[in-house]
Amino acid sequence: MSVAVLAGGEVFAADVSDAAFEAAKAAGVKDTFLSAEEFADLDLDVIIDFAGVDTTKTAIEMVKHGGRVVQVGLGKPEITFPTTSLVFREVHLVGSLAGSTADTAALYEFMADGSFSIDVEPITFDEINDGLLRMRRGELRGRRLVADYSLG
Repeated sequence: MSVAVLAGGEVFAADVSDAAFEAAKAAGVKDTFLSAEEFADLDLDVIIDFAGVDTTKTAIEMVKHGGRVVQVGLGKPEITFPTTSLVFREVHLVGSLAGSTADTAALYEFMADGSFSIDVEPITFDEINDGLLRMRRGELRGRRLVADYSLG
């Protein structure tokens, strides 16, 4: 979200929990919602689906006619959506693992000038199970989990 805001985008966010809404708004997100269904009146050009569950179907139905849905999340190995929504609304559905080299370079520039930083909570190898449980409960800062361990 922060990178899209820094790049000049008008960003809206949806999550099933409002725990991160304050941080999202502090990062420049214009508005937050508990469901992507609330995007219906926003005429959004792009929706990025970080969850990859029933959210993909909703994104296809909520993006503007001719808009783009970028599938990043892999919450389910298979998803189902009405092809009529995809075809009649002329939605472009694309998958993405990462951005381009130019996207990475732009991110590094934001990091170099101090306008973007990554919030990481290091944990030890032995804390991974607890960390995963905390992640499922939505208790991690910035939703990042890094195992910090030494081999010697």
